[in-house]
Amino acid sequence: LPNTKLTSLNLSGNNIGDEGAKAIARELPNTKLTSLNLCNNGIGVEGAKAIARKLPNTRLTSLNLYYNNIGDEGIKAIARELPNTILTSLDLSWNGIRDEGAKAIARELLNTRLTSLDLHGNRIGDEGAKAIARELPNTKLTSLDLSWNNIKDEGAKAIARELPNTKLISLDLYGNNIGDEGAKAIARELPNTKLTSLNLYDNNIGDEGAKAIARELPNTKLTSLDLSYNKIGDENAKAIAKAIAKEFPNVRLII
Repeated sequence: LPNTKLTSLNLSGNNIGDEGAKAIARELPNTKLTSLNLCNNGIGVEGAKAIARKLPNTRLTSLNLYYNNIGDEGIKAIARELPNTILTSLDLSWNGIRDEGAKAIARELLNTRLTSLDLHGNRIGDEGAKAIARELPNTKLTSLDLSWNNIKDEGAKAIARELPNTKLISLDLYGNNIGDEGAKAIARELPNTKLTSLNLYDNNIGDEGAKAIARELPNTKLTSLDLSYNKIGDENAKAIAKAIAKEFPNVRLII
């Protein structure tokens, strides 16, 4: 690697494990790489720590560690080094991260250059969501994915309260356990946000939550909204879709 002109390297779907990750990490500071994809490679805590130690000395702006087994300890090591990196995009989805790992990332977010953070498919829950929400206004994030994280109404409310003060234009919360109360909280703040894309697919949102979102749509910047696979009744779904299609022909709505 140090003798190549490579700026992008994709090794996803192999089985390099911790030893392979350590070998790559050792050489990273001597490469021209700006983008590295190591998703689905059986990398655990030790491999994550090795990568973390070298990150501040690399040119990486994009790092993808999707679908490994890094867990909270590996994430804490990465989080500690984030402020010393030039990373703008980080994918840590499907890594067994719980609320402690989410809190570690949250504490460092305001000191990073990250504009995109993907944590979907972890287990951060309401407590992890609250920790991240508190720091969102102080970050550069424009895209955040917290899908499939067992976030319920309390976590959704915490995120909603901070949304108007963020730079987010894309928010993914699909596959959580957000109900009508969480949806209403998000709806109230939507007109004050920069969001153009909101994904609430496969939650527990019923007619009341959907109506609340629909009422606020005229005052939002949304061009894409996904409410499919929730608990919205057929008649209400049709009425909402018809009203939105009439008023907002440019909005992509999925119910």
